[in-house]
Amino acid sequence: MVELINIRQGETDKIPYSDRVVTFICVSQTMIRVDKTWTGKLEILDNIKKDDLLLGAWTGKYSTDIFLLDVKWLKQTEEYKYHKQRQRQDEKGK
Repeated sequence: MVELINIRQGETDKIPYSDRVVTFICVSQTMIRVDKTWTGKLEILDNIKKDDLLLGAWTGKYSTDIFLLDVKWLKQTEEYKYHKQRQRQDEKGK
């Protein structure tokens, strides 16, 4: 288990996660992936593994805060559900 120091936790619903002002940082055993685009964030959510760590960097007026993001919560948002629905429709159309 990684010790999280100065990482804000339990606030996923309080940040504009889908906006370009928040950068996703996915940390796995073999790779660190960073993306601020909505498409890139969706790809991260689609491919994230159980033991991966998902952080969000959000720059405010005076500093940048780092948040531990709740993947399960993000995958329950309307935006993500819509993405998965469109993905299934695209696969059927092929």
